Amino acid sequence: MLRAACVFVIAVLFASGAPRAEQITQLKLLEPVQRMLEGDARDIYAVELAAGECAIVTIEQHGIDLIVSVLDGSGNVVATIDDDSRKDGRERVSVIADSAGTPSFRVSARYPKNAVGAYTVRVDEIRPATDRDRALVEARRLLTESANLRYAGKFDDALNRGARAIALAEQAVGPRDALVGEAVGEMGTVQRSRGQLRESEQSFQRAIDILTAAVGRENPRTGWYLQHLGTLYTAMEDYARAEPILLEGTAITERTLGEHPEDGGARRSLGGRGTEDADVERAENVGHVVGHLGSLDVADEVQPRAALADELLVDNDQIRCPLGRLLAV
Repeated sequence: MLRAACVFVIAVLFASGAPRAEQITQLKLLEPVQRMLEGDARDIYAVELAAGECAIVTIEQHGIDLIVSVLDGSGNVVATIDDDSRKDGRERVSVIADSAGTPSFRVSARYPKNAVGAYTVRVDEIRPATDRDRALVEARRLLTESANLRYAGKFDDALNRGARAIALAEQAVGPRDALVGEAVGEMGTVQRSRGQLRESEQSFQRAIDILTAAVGRENPRTGWYLQHLGTLYTAMEDYARAEPILLEGTAITERTLGEHPEDGGARRSLGGRGTEDADVERAENVGHVVGHLGSLDVADEVQPRAALADELLVDNDQIRCPLGRLLAV
């Protein structure tokens, strides 16, 4: 079953056509832009800044969950932001120009298969970048790198990036901010993948505590880390603690988001207690790959297209792992 899923992934990758031409919309201070977004459509925006300036951008979501990808000068993703997974939430992005130019970012649907909605994007402020701005931007970059390294199986490097992201986030926004909670939660996920289950437990508990204080218990971000903690307890065969936490986390997700692609791991944990940990991990990996195929743009994210399976990467903000490794399970 796992091998069949991986073959399906490869078929989708090579079936993709040529890259789509994408136009860049220039944003101006306090001049909002409203757009509809459907399916896998993506919009790119740029802000003209002088060297050393910072732009603060807000994206209001109207009936669609968006992800914001900050791009470098070559169009590569350096940071991904999805702080509010609700369809009527808000994302805030900071971009800094180290030299005179137009920093850019991309707006796309988190789950494009059935996505249709609208959004408003505006530049709220342009000002000289502060040390706090730079620390915040760097923390988000490191957090994205940590997740990508985890998906690639490079756990030591992921832990290193994650620890630096936590330190910078605490410096920029304080130890009880939601960004710190997310960074600590990502650290817990890396620790679990590395087999450091007790350390992972402590990180998940800390992340839940921070997020509960920052955004509330009844928030999808808090619910997801409750699910992560419950899934960890299942792997540790501590079912007495796992079940109530999994049920709470799943219930929060359902109440705040409805049925959602990212609560599948909790449901598997509730229903698969007798499964060997290694098999659970492999099943989750393939399940995540298949579940997130809709948000891949192969022409942009997989290089080179003609590479062997061992060299192909399924690579977006959620998935980054060699397909050859999955085929070997």
